[in-house]
Amino acid sequence: MRFAAAHGSDSVDLHDQLITACEHHDVEAAVGTTTAIWTALLSELTEETP
Repeated sequence: MRFAAAHGSDSVDLHDQLITACEHHDVEAAVGTTTAIWTALLSELTEETP
């Protein structure tokens, strides 16, 4: 459901960035991207739905 939503492409882009960081063994980028992914997910979970 998350990826099918209108803003799902943002999540797909972040996951692509995470994969790239892992491929390049870039721990700093991987941690930063993982933080961005979870922060976005948590903010979605706390949003009120009509």
